[in-house]
Amino acid sequence: MQLSLQSEPDIRAPGDAECLQARLRMIRGATTDKAVAEKRLRRETQDMISGGWRYWMCRDTRMARRLGPKAPEVLVVQGTPDLSAPLVAVVGPRRPDGYGMEMAMFFAESLGRCGVTVVSGGAVGIDTIAHRSALNAGGRTICVPGGGFKRPFPISNVELFSRLGRDDGFRDSCMISEYSPSESASRHHFPERNRIVAALADAVLVIQAGFGSGAMITADLALEMCIPVFAVPADIHYSSSAATNDLLGRGGRPMCRPGDLETVVNLAGSGLSGFNRKPVRRTSGLGSPWISRGASGRSTRHADGSDARVILEAVRAILSETGRAVDQDSICRQTGLDVARVQAGLLELELGGGVQRLPGALFMPRPGG
Repeated sequence: MQLSLQSEPDIRAPGDAECLQARLRMIRGATTDKAVAEKRLRRETQDMISGGWRYWMCRDTRMARRLGPKAPEVLVVQGTPDLSAPLVAVVGPRRPDGYGMEMAMFFAESLGRCGVTVVSGGAVGIDTIAHRSALNAGGRTICVPGGGFKRPFPISNVELFSRLGRDDGFRDSCMISEYSPSESASRHHFPERNRIVAALADAVLVIQAGFGSGAMITADLALEMCIPVFAVPADIHYSSSAATNDLLGRGGRPMCRPGDLETVVNLAGSGLSGFNRKPVRRTSGLGSPWISRGASGRSTRHADGSDARVILEAVRAILSETGRAVDQDSICRQTGLDVARVQAGLLELELGGGVQRLPGALFMPRPGG
């Protein structure tokens, strides 16, 4: 694998004078009142000291050069970004179908096992699947949320966010934000953070996307910066795939197997081709196992949600018998399902509120789930 030629990140303490001046300039961009700006900076410094966060002076980095005038001078970090390994951004919708969930899990796990850092935005759906799958594979991830660290969004990812970059969690991963710790996520923040997600990466992988989606904003920004963009092809008749397929005609590269990423310089020789799956034959006339059409005409992974239902029943049964949170191996033994189907079903339940994930990759039913 060819390692990226980026220098070590310039990480500094909350009281660093140069960082404080840069942050003050950023805050003054949002308010013309000098006294208000200085008050906000004092609060930010206090928050960073109490939260254990630091500054990353990033104005001379590859990311900053790619962003040009839109580049932040300094970012807030939890942990330390590892710029010596390749980085791939994995993006997609907040409400993926079963196909999208499975593809995100498969590609993020493959990246994690090959030492490639997965970058995403921390949102529900594909972002969360990408982060967790990379970590489950023993890999690293960088999360770029749409708000400050003291106001985590979405709330369902609080446990994940709190462990990134921490000694008692995922020390080799990190979080990056251009927002003050106490600043809440807001609608206009998400397109802003997408430019950072794109600019950090050696390549961008779009799992699914509709027109005008955040994933497509990230992809278009990457194309403008001449960053390789890959898209997972999917059914041409569904809106969740429409923009992804369109991207393939506008400079995006088809992503059919992990080894496709080895065409990128920093990913050459990464070993990703070792995770390529051989296509399987489906009986003539059978539809896709990921899509079934119900009365509403909307697509779902399974008409009756059978895997998710069986898995939830198994979690309840094991919990009732043992009195302890449940791991994936126990669910596999209880249900007879293979690991991939159990993981996909758990993600479906987690996103739908049926189960909650606990530290150590353990699961419990949510009240009312």
